[in-house]
Amino acid sequence: MIDRRRQRERRQPGWRTFWYALIRGRRRGPRRAAEQNRPHYVDYYEDHWLLLWSLGIVAACALDAILTLLILARGGIEINPLMRLLLELGTYSFFYVKYLGTSLAVIFILLHHRHRLLHRPVASFLPLLFGAYALLIGYEWWLLSA
Repeated sequence: MIDRRRQRERRQPGWRTFWYALIRGRRRGPRRAAEQNRPHYVDYYEDHWLLLWSLGIVAACALDAILTLLILARGGIEINPLMRLLLELGTYSFFYVKYLGTSLAVIFILLHHRHRLLHRPVASFLPLLFGAYALLIGYEWWLLSA
């Protein structure tokens, strides 16, 4: 009899497992009807608006950083102490930390989009965040045009 326990584990996850899960994720919702109202994680997002709101927020973050740098070049000041500290370290530090922080927050919201916060689905905060960025960009645009 051949001892097969010393062979390489065939179920060990690798890049193929990751790629397959990314393209053809299996979890689209809870398995049991009783779990439908409880928070759960999914591999497949059926709501395409989540992608649009997320991309809009990340793009608005980049535009906000660019407009902020333009305002600072015209003699404006940064009010946020954390961003002011990052600007003292350099514009790349400012942009990367701002962009990375926003991107990680959006990813966190997407992972938990079926959970509830303040009696509302977490995904419902994405349009609010985009709206806040839109107001901020409008204000910065107004400052630059004045």
